[in-house]
Amino acid sequence: MFRQIDVIPLSLLLASCGAAPVNRTPHGETEQTKTRGTEVAQERLAGRSSCLLITDATGTALVRTNDERCAERYRPFSTFKIPNSLIGLEAGRLKDADSIIEWDPKQYPPQDWWPAIWTERVHDLRSAFRYSHVPFYRTLAGQIGYEKLAQQVKDFGYGNQNIAGNLDSFWLDGELAISADEQIAFLQRFYNEQLGVSAHSTAVVKDIFVRDRAGVATLSAKTGTGEAEDGKTLAWLVGYVEQAEAVHYFAFNVSADESASVSPEWRIATVEAVLTAEGLWPAQD
Repeated sequence: MFRQIDVIPLSLLLASCGAAPVNRTPHGETEQTKTRGTEVAQERLAGRSSCLLITDATGTALVRTNDERCAERYRPFSTFKIPNSLIGLEAGRLKDADSIIEWDPKQYPPQDWWPAIWTERVHDLRSAFRYSHVPFYRTLAGQIGYEKLAQQVKDFGYGNQNIAGNLDSFWLDGELAISADEQIAFLQRFYNEQLGVSAHSTAVVKDIFVRDRAGVATLSAKTGTGEAEDGKTLAWLVGYVEQAEAVHYFAFNVSADESASVSPEWRIATVEAVLTAEGLWPAQD
């Protein structure tokens, strides 16, 4: 299985990457002035090794649990499908959300842990992103090539910018690592079209990024999960929520003994509950 890279402390040099650094203090709060979102996050994540970070458009934190962990780097796992999709579009390997990459079972034999949806249909970019279809993106990386991937990851200022390892799996089992702070900074640059990619590529990825809509709010989210070196699961959820003219970003990572306890559904429900407490997502019945 994929192992987690050792945790690396992060200096806050995000401003040099073209995005505002995350303000670590949520509204300058103290124990007496916690936001409701922080209270909900702490209640839901009690006893878990995790970081949940929510910021406004300027990078000011509304919710920030476990300050040190939010600055620690971990492998991105399938959250790397966000930049990988952009790079595939820029490289001309993908045309739009309907672009298909056929799965080759000889190159990537099915594994016992694969969800059925991975092999039950032919995947285009939209479904591969939605269902986190690993063979699609491993094939795509091979088509793009090392030089293009390395340059774009550097240009994006993505995490430690180190894609050493297997070309088709470096985000799963190689040296690439990113913190929650850096995930937010990358999402800011992506959303504001500051990554140096075409408007078309940005528009396609924003389209496939959308996970849910409720009232006037739109939630865009991407999961990522992998097995750490110690056998524990490391799980991500990153994205943003739009309401009218406002956008807020989130990055959530959590470690667990069993992957089922941090399922994608649980992560989404946790983030939605905190967003609801902050008035950023409608309450669900």
